[in-house]
Amino acid sequence: MNPESSENNLSSSILIHVSSIKWDILLIYKNQLNEISLPLIGLLATFLHVHPFGAGVDYVWSYLQKMEPTLRPGEVESLMSRFPTVFRQELSGIGANMERRWQFAGFKTSQSI
Repeated sequence: MNPESSENNLSSSILIHVSSIKWDILLIYKNQLNEISLPLIGLLATFLHVHPFGAGVDYVWSYLQKMEPTLRPGEVESLMSRFPTVFRQELSGIGANMERRWQFAGFKTSQSI
């Protein structure tokens, strides 16, 4: 048996497997997206990208509400929590001063979920 042939077969099967995983991920995200949430994700990512230390959901909502007046803070938080590889929530402070801040995590390569 030709060693190059077995290497090519292995490479081909790995590529097929990786491609199928990518399509599975795309299908999962496609099912979570709609015409309204897609532009909101872009706006959220842009807003949080220029706020590197994060922002509270009310602050984010007040920005988005100017473009989408019917949006509620709970919907903003729900949208961000559906995409943990893009948006991350951090807790800071102690006791009564606890604060939840959302951050853009799209460019972070090593992140535990």
